[in-house]
Amino acid sequence: MARCLAELELERPHVAGNSLGGAVALELARHGAVASVTAISPAGFWSGLERRFAHRSLRASWAISRRIRPYAPRLLGRPRMRRLLYGQMFAHPQGLAPGEALARMDVLLRGDGFHTTLPHLIGYSFPAGDLPVPATIAWGTRDALLLPTQARRARRRLSSARHIWLHGCGHVPMSDDRDQVAAAILRGSAAQ
Repeated sequence: MARCLAELELERPHVAGNSLGGAVALELARHGAVASVTAISPAGFWSGLERRFAHRSLRASWAISRRIRPYAPRLLGRPRMRRLLYGQMFAHPQGLAPGEALARMDVLLRGDGFHTTLPHLIGYSFPAGDLPVPATIAWGTRDALLLPTQARRARRRLSSARHIWLHGCGHVPMSDDRDQVAAAILRGSAAQ
């Protein structure tokens, strides 16, 4: 990612990322490659059990999606089914439009890097210590994939960062409350 930023001639941009993207953003910050970072429910603050849970859960989501994809347009028309299939990622998945839920399923199934990347997360843990740039760590209070207990671990490891809760949000809070997420990112980038 640092090479990509250099190729784009972006010198120390403000970055934000969610989940794996949050871990990448924090790594960029740890190496001083960015001006500030906002990490939303970042990977890497899990216990061994929480890491195995997330890994198996993501693999199961992919397998279930693959299995039901032929029937998905009909199934996703039901709010209860959207809640069942997407409840781990979103606090209010029944609010997703059926077409949006189907598009998210297709993105998951077509994601070339999914199976390549997932095994690399097994041994990943973000280290404790101060970051050389301003950092904001935001976590959804209803995150059912990277559980809120991990936010408390992040607070201990990165004590100099600003830690905030995204109230009523799940693992992908941009769909639950985009205004709350935008405010967190804007405050994080203004902290420089």
